[in-house]
Amino acid sequence: MPYTWDRTALRYRYPNGRLVPERTVENRAQRYVEDAGREMRGLTDRLINESLSLPEFEAEMRRLMKDVHINMLRLGAGGRAAATSQHYGKAGAILREQYRFLRGFVDDLRAGRYASAPGQARARAQMYGKAAYQSYWAARQYAAQAAGYLWKRRVLHPGESCEDCVAQSQLGLVPIDDPRVTGVRDGSTRCLTNCNCEIVFERTLPSA
Repeated sequence: MPYTWDRTALRYRYPNGRLVPERTVENRAQRYVEDAGREMRGLTDRLINESLSLPEFEAEMRRLMKDVHINMLRLGAGGRAAATSQHYGKAGAILREQYRFLRGFVDDLRAGRYASAPGQARARAQMYGKAAYQSYWAARQYAAQAAGYLWKRRVLHPGESCEDCVAQSQLGLVPIDDPRVTGVRDGSTRCLTNCNCEIVFERTLPSA
């Protein structure tokens, strides 16, 4: 992206100094994740069509998962230059968990669980791309903490919001490491990757 990262504002800026709208960045993330998911569905098709072996499928899925998590991590951190070893460590822990889930998927495929339901196998494969939102929001939160932000809150989308998102928004401002307020489109709420909420970080509590 032809943007620079403003560490204080936790926002990207255009070359002319204007802030890049948050929705622009999030739309870019969504398109990237969707593209990765389609590629993972394609690998599943190749496995079903027997043009790819199961070990090859797992290896290619791991490669794609690593790429998408690292790129989403960098996007959330403020770009490649802003990403630190701490950012990579947080994403690495998430990725290791996803690798364990992938191993379970491969075991299910080997056992023939999806022999009569290939559509379910494709959908499950695609979810591994969407799971990269976890790395994005872990990096976003770490970047906020490193910049001195102490609080966060969930802001609902003007349209429909799921019960989980509504409940989180009603908490108002909570400490930045409070697990009750989770990321957006990271699978932690009932709306899963369809979530359109926003997480707002604050340095101080509003005055009474």
